[in-house]
Amino acid sequence: MEGMIRAVLGEAHLVDDIAPDVAFSAQIAILGTLLHDENMTDSRLDGFIQQAEKTAAEYT
Repeated sequence: MEGMIRAVLGEAHLVDDIAPDVAFSAQIAILGTLLHDENMTDSRLDGFIQQAEKTAAEYT
């Protein structure tokens, strides 16, 4: 998971050899941990999801 986080922060070569299904599972685990740690209210979670959707749309 460290490699996935470092890749997002600019070291993209770290994920070159990671299979897509493994990467997806790691991303879900990281996201779940971050959301759990934040203990967001419903309105903050909605805002987070909206921002994530907006960011994802920029890359598709």
